[in-house]
Amino acid sequence: QAVLEAMPAGGDLAGEVARRGAVSEQVLRRFGLAVPEELPDGVERRGEQLVDARALADWRERLTALVAEAVQADPLSAGLPRKAAADALALPAPELLDAVVAAAGLTLEAGRVKDPAAAAGLGAAEAGVAQLERRLAQAPFRAPEAEDLAALRLGARELAAAAAQGRLLRLPDEVVLLPAAPALAMRELARLEQPFTTSEARQALGTTRRVAIPLLEHLDGRGWTRRLDAGHREIVR
Repeated sequence: QAVLEAMPAGGDLAGEVARRGAVSEQVLRRFGLAVPEELPDGVERRGEQLVDARALADWRERLTALVAEAVQADPLSAGLPRKAAADALALPAPELLDAVVAAAGLTLEAGRVKDPAAAAGLGAAEAGVAQLERRLAQAPFRAPEAEDLAALRLGARELAAAAAQGRLLRLPDEVVLLPAAPALAMRELARLEQPFTTSEARQALGTTRRVAIPLLEHLDGRGWTRRLDAGHREIVR
């Protein structure tokens, strides 16, 4: 009775939000609570949700720790999955994760929470990727064979992580080049008489059909070259 008598006429908005951590304005109004434009201290409006500032700070700290632990456990991880993050924090509403991510200075990319300030690394794969980068810098179109990648201990997962960091370019049939390879290829192809054949392109690039065909198809996809028929292409001017 004493609590009810001490409660403000419009209800204890701050207390209700603090008790729940977060609650939508619609739910509060359904309970008969007034929601003013100027919220009381300790309450923040995040979209349709009213959030307790202390709860948000707690979620922010926990999410930062979770992301750091995920990277430490697996340097090749693409980030903490959105659902795993929301479940671990036990958020009252899944959409609150966006607010927590923003408050923590993190980012959401492709459904995963990442720390943009964390140094990009590849863990145990770093040495192999660095060696491959050096090789390709000397011979941009001499893509490694399967046995070369195996010797460098670079499997599909390691290559995918390196590609996600912009270190390597992966083409179909596991053709791996540097990200600059398409631009370098265009310089060579532009010197050919137009249109040119696949064989002429292969010779100009000093590579094999295994590399030339997916690379040319990649250039087609970018709109840099145009396939005219089964055997000819031209530079798109």
